[in-house]
Amino acid sequence: MKPVKLLIVALMVMLVIPSAYASDIQKEFSGIKWGEKPANVSRLIQQSRTEDVAYYTRQSDNIIIGNTILGHGVYGFFQGKFFSVFVNLKNQVDVDRMVKRLNFYYGEPLEKMRMNSSILIWKKDNIKIKLKQYYDRDKYKLGYYYLPLSAKLNTSRLDNEFEKVVPPAVE
Repeated sequence: MKPVKLLIVALMVMLVIPSAYASDIQKEFSGIKWGEKPANVSRLIQQSRTEDVAYYTRQSDNIIIGNTILGHGVYGFFQGKFFSVFVNLKNQVDVDRMVKRLNFYYGEPLEKMRMNSSILIWKKDNIKIKLKQYYDRDKYKLGYYYLPLSAKLNTSRLDNEFEKVVPPAVE
């Protein structure tokens, strides 16, 4: 009877952990609550500003998702509220890990093909996650968006600004 109880507990844990991760990301990313003002976030360094969007890096920042160290992020604030984070992935191994993890938590992504890239998109409640892979170079970008704020912006505009700000991926 004891092995059956252990199996039931293990199955319950497996069901709870994915939903816990998914619900946490609905509230915050890297300890920053969605909608938070930049003045309330420690170690932010403004990198650029255009109209009502400002981009920051974070001093001594290392974004870790699962067991993958992604490196420095770029944090976006729209009208003074945290709405996005972007990070470059270092290599195909990290891309494969993130796709596997995101598929586990969010299911199969929507795939969009572009002239120079492919984009995988996951959506759950208020969060959209995009993984962009460029065809012409070994470059991979992961973005998390808080939809109540980011839906008001043109995402291509966001991508262009990110390219100007993001630090290079660190090996």
